[in-house]
Amino acid sequence: MAKVTKTNPQGAGRTPADIQDAIRKLKPFLQVGYSFWKACQIANVPYTTYIYYYNNDDDFRSEIEYERTKVNIIARQNIIKSIQGATDKDGKVLKEPDVKNSFEWLDRMEKDEFSKRVELTGPQGIPLFNEDNPKVLETVLKTYDAIKKWKDDVSDNTSE
Repeated sequence: MAKVTKTNPQGAGRTPADIQDAIRKLKPFLQVGYSFWKACQIANVPYTTYIYYYNNDDDFRSEIEYERTKVNIIARQNIIKSIQGATDKDGKVLKEPDVKNSFEWLDRMEKDEFSKRVELTGPQGIPLFNEDNPKVLETVLKTYDAIKKWKDDVSDNTSE
């Protein structure tokens, strides 16, 4: 039964969705990184009902996104701690900085300088060169081999 109001004295119609109950049920799944859709599935919350509120209610959407991104914040903090290493009050090193995590962080955050990806196209997929020119292909293959060798050298140095 819907809420009784002046314009609806009989309380006719569908009962409004309980947004706070849905958030309470979804929180544990959102906090471990599930999407809104997947969290609804697992928590047995009707996605088709609450997607309306997600799309139209800024407060509801903000709360869902806040809960969903908490795990990302924690992961970033853990990565930074791992990269920094640990020292005691006297400056004695308790844990060395993790170079592998540092490279992975830079690979994702500083793509232009540290990404392992090799771009062979320009903006919007426009080719940077004419594939039919053998000189250009030869240069690309040499560059690829040099990057692969550098990446292997870096991997060997970080595993020591």
